[in-house]
Amino acid sequence: MRRLLAALILLSSSLSAFALPYSGVYFFGDSLTDVGNVQNVYAGLPHAPGAPTTVPGAPYDAQGRASNGAIYADVLAGGLGFSATPSTTGGNDYAYSGARTRYQTMGPDYQGILSQIGSYRALPGGADAGALYVVWGGSNNLQDIIVGKTVDALGQPVPDLFSTVADIIQGISALYAEGARSFLVPNAPDLGLTPRVSGYGSAAVAGAHQLSLAYDGLLAVSLAKLQAATPDIRIIGFDVYSLLNRLVANPADYGISNTTDRCYTGDDLSFTGGGSVCANPDSYLFWDGIHPTSAVHAILGEAMLAAVPEPETLYLMAIALLALASVARRRAGASGRL
Repeated sequence: MRRLLAALILLSSSLSAFALPYSGVYFFGDSLTDVGNVQNVYAGLPHAPGAPTTVPGAPYDAQGRASNGAIYADVLAGGLGFSATPSTTGGNDYAYSGARTRYQTMGPDYQGILSQIGSYRALPGGADAGALYVVWGGSNNLQDIIVGKTVDALGQPVPDLFSTVADIIQGISALYAEGARSFLVPNAPDLGLTPRVSGYGSAAVAGAHQLSLAYDGLLAVSLAKLQAATPDIRIIGFDVYSLLNRLVANPADYGISNTTDRCYTGDDLSFTGGGSVCANPDSYLFWDGIHPTSAVHAILGEAMLAAVPEPETLYLMAIALLALASVARRRAGASGRL
């Protein structure tokens, strides 16, 4: 029993760094995570009179989210006791819609994921070791591969599968070097499910399924290697691919009835408007051709929240085990005296 008690005390000591709730949460990513950065940057730049808007407007969320309302980042941050606000206004969400891992297609004023992380690292004081860091990207890189792009409109080469995963690992490692320790890393959704890819034909759908799976497998292996090589890092993977496939297989379980069509039928690439909005967006999986509705974002956010127990929970579990060990020791001592 003394050995068990010593082991539990050691466990408690090892968890001491995680004895308090998260001190903050930070987000890096693309349009699945952006809560207004692209809209804010666009609004601050000069535009020719009458030039078409190239960022989401009505009926998209008024604050600049690529959906019809709140997204998973709002749900996750709220569940942890914080809010998700744009970094362009001093907030904690650095994501930009349209971001690839290395660049963003609208120009140098907009940031890809590695640039987002660079902006955070440029702040004085280093990274908050007690915060949770959400790094979710790669899907736009995969979309470029699906449509056969090799060079982007900005003249940037399109990263392949291996380079995309390497970029994500590079970003996490850069944050770790600044002091970050806890990471939530969702994988890519199954792009073959999306109305946009469905519109490219059955061959594109099959290819997108396989590409998403290949990326997610490579990402999982790379994260496991990083975890093994870095004992004090805490990486929580989240399987978006499987969650959305479960939703498609059993939509009624999630309150969804339409998993194939887009609710908003207007332009979701250049955002020139047009189209119509379905009568009940909350019953749809997809808001537009690629992005989930706010209702599905809520499902994602709650699931991520459940996958990320606050460090205090782990600490309390250790204390409970210590208490049980103490009781068992007293009982064993009492038995020896009889």
